[in-house]
Amino acid sequence: MECYIEYAILNNLVMDFLIVKTTLKLLKLKTKIYRIILCVLFGTVFSVLLPIIKINVLLTFLIKIICGIIMLIILLKHKNLKSFLITLGLFLVITFLYGGFCYLILSVFNKSVHIEGTENYNFPVFIILILCYAVYKLIFFITLSIKKRNDIADFLYEVELFINGKSVKIKAFLDTGNRLYDKNSMNPVAVIEAGVLFNLLSEEEIFKLFMNKRDAIKNRDINVKLANFEDEKMKLIKPEKILIYIGDKANTIENVMVAVCFKKLFDELDYKMLIHPDMLKDNCLT
Repeated sequence: MECYIEYAILNNLVMDFLIVKTTLKLLKLKTKIYRIILCVLFGTVFSVLLPIIKINVLLTFLIKIICGIIMLIILLKHKNLKSFLITLGLFLVITFLYGGFCYLILSVFNKSVHIEGTENYNFPVFIILILCYAVYKLIFFITLSIKKRNDIADFLYEVELFINGKSVKIKAFLDTGNRLYDKNSMNPVAVIEAGVLFNLLSEEEIFKLFMNKRDAIKNRDINVKLANFEDEKMKLIKPEKILIYIGDKANTIENVMVAVCFKKLFDELDYKMLIHPDMLKDNCLT
């Protein structure tokens, strides 16, 4: 086996730092910088020295688990056994994730990989480190995306819109910044994408609506100022009613107006309506 000690030290320093940093960020934990340095140094020394010892695979695995436990004891002050075990579990998963990624990279490029813990550095080590950093960024991109979707899910509702004797079920987003009211009726104004109307009106009715024909469905223009729109003119129409489904219950709202938007409300999520916050108040739900 060909192994350069400086490459081994550099590789393990970066890897251990990324593992520690990932664990701390995912669990939103803070610790002293000296603890991080000591933890990383201990892990690096252990990783460099372990290949020198000739032991079987199972014993190597157990020793690595013990090393992880010691690293966490150095890294953090743990409140109780439960928090320690959670941290240890995530720490080990992240360690295996990075290790498995390095194994995959070496395998793809037909470089020898030694399961017992030895390392082959014929493959440029800086490329492995760059790719590991990319994995670090990818982990947080995925976790932030999941968190964002979970947070947004609390504001998503299924609604049923009734216009011209027809109805359509769509997903709607509660826009807490929506302060639109119809000046005539003082009813709250929800915003829908224009495409929703194709499920409720004929093409001729839609044409008449936007061409301001006299026999079009009753409407008028409204200027909308919201986060995604800058003083945009929309068609304002009065639906027969809107049902908002909360759990198993369908809540009926009749005193509401709807502004029709030609833009997609949100590129990343499949919702077609922005709900006014007043639509969820007790005095609006029946």
